[in-house]
Amino acid sequence: MGTFDRLHLARLVLGAEAIGESMLQASAVLGQWGYRGVLIGKHRLRGGLSQALLINRSPRLEDLNTAVEVSCQRATQLAQQSVVPSMTA
Repeated sequence: MGTFDRLHLARLVLGAEAIGESMLQASAVLGQWGYRGVLIGKHRLRGGLSQALLINRSPRLEDLNTAVEVSCQRATQLAQQSVVPSMTA
């Protein structure tokens, strides 16, 4: 998907309140697994979760499935392939 603020876009497209609720739900589960504060601040996981919700066109965690995971992987691979290396002399 390139370089941009996925969380901001998800809030605009899917609704700030709904995205906030999904982030809280995911943070609670991750906290139970021992990952504290990974969805707070500038952590990359927020962008990844936002990307998955955008690809799935739903802010609900319950709507995520393995097809979304495959789509996210494909989007990441395409983004990495489209990066043009800088040319140095």
